[in-house]
Amino acid sequence: EPARRKGVVLNHPTTPHRFSFCHALLHDSIYDELDLATRGAFHARLGRVLEQRVAAGDPSGLGEIARHYLLAVPSDLDVCVRYCRQAADAARNALGFETAADLLSRASEKLAREGGDGRIRCELLLSLGTDRFCVGDIPNAWRALSQGAALAEQIADTELFARFACRIASWLELGGGDEEEIRRLVDRALLAVGES
Repeated sequence: EPARRKGVVLNHPTTPHRFSFCHALLHDSIYDELDLATRGAFHARLGRVLEQRVAAGDPSGLGEIARHYLLAVPSDLDVCVRYCRQAADAARNALGFETAADLLSRASEKLAREGGDGRIRCELLLSLGTDRFCVGDIPNAWRALSQGAALAEQIADTELFARFACRIASWLELGGGDEEEIRRLVDRALLAVGES
């Protein structure tokens, strides 16, 4: 209330009980003064509140929830990844492949940083590679797919490893890549899959 009286925050023009800062620099200044734990706790709390208030399937709401869970400390990795995937799917359906790629990239990095499930990270990297490819970011598409193939091989997930090898091999003619390296990858995948 004191901030509202002084004009630091303003009432939202159409939504009651919602406020915004009068200037982005003021928002950034206050936000930057918060320590990481406090900032992360606010994001976790906002994510939970938005989960209850956002209509199911609302693409803009999914993106906002995902953003808060990506910044939450401590984080619930399962919830974070679920919302990042849902928001990426919604963005992809609206042909927002760049937005989808950004969400999946951040979720993958968070999983790697916090020791999340390797199989889930592989699935994110597979989708990320495709989304990067769809926006024409071929080098980062190859990078995501190569990282995913290496991780799938490391965790001995034969099915995912084969999927990465197939995706990489099918794009060889479209976006370059080292043909010998890809041949070795496909050979290893074939060996891992076996007769099946």
